[in-house]
Amino acid sequence: MLHPVGNLPASVYWRRRVVAFGAVVAVLVLIGFLLGGGGGTRAAGAPAGGGDPAAATGSGTAAGSGTGAPARPAPSNSPTTTPPPLEHSGTGTGTGTDTGTGSGAETGTDTGGPAVEAPSSRPPPPAPDPPRPCQDSALRLTVRTVASVYRVGEMPVIELTVANVSATTCTRDLGAALQEVLLYAGTTRLWSSNDCYPGGTRDEQALLPREHATFSVTWSGLSSKPRCAGTRTRVASGRYRLLGRIGTLRSAPATLTLR
Repeated sequence: MLHPVGNLPASVYWRRRVVAFGAVVAVLVLIGFLLGGGGGTRAAGAPAGGGDPAAATGSGTAAGSGTGAPARPAPSNSPTTTPPPLEHSGTGTGTGTDTGTGSGAETGTDTGGPAVEAPSSRPPPPAPDPPRPCQDSALRLTVRTVASVYRVGEMPVIELTVANVSATTCTRDLGAALQEVLLYAGTTRLWSSNDCYPGGTRDEQALLPREHATFSVTWSGLSSKPRCAGTRTRVASGRYRLLGRIGTLRSAPATLTLR
């Protein structure tokens, strides 16, 4: 067979043999291609031409073991997709970066938390009206001595008490400039707390309903006249009539007894 026999030159028979051999090789290559990869897509990392079936089923040597075997594909149950975003309490927005291996770094900005209530558009309630001035009809003034009986020469202590008998709070000037205690023997005026000590300060006070304020005056036991005129004399023993006044508000009479 190596020496062609025929009428034609030997080179012609050699060319025919080369063509025939090439055709046989091409047919074998085509058959091998159809058998190895024509039935479907090769598994990633499998050697060309069909290779070791164990590599395609995942039973071969893992990549990186130093044996040079192709890397087997990841098992079907391995997480290869981006993990679901983290849950946040409240409402928020976030951005993340996944490395593709399931262990990605995520960065985000959370705007959750309790919602801030918008300020009310309603106007603030109006301020309450200031208390009105106390009328005389809203007050009651009483006068009395601290002790029921004083000896002549003692200095009786007299109290003025003003009470708010109305149902509302009101204001009144209760200062010493408007306070006065007077002593009478019948209809004769014997003494006034303002004769020798006129004037004084103002004292505006707010009185709640049923609230009262008390002021005291000490009498020297001597008579007096307006502007402290004339000679002051010691008042003798007896029963005398007291009256109190704060501005236009006047008290009922009370008794002062000297012995």
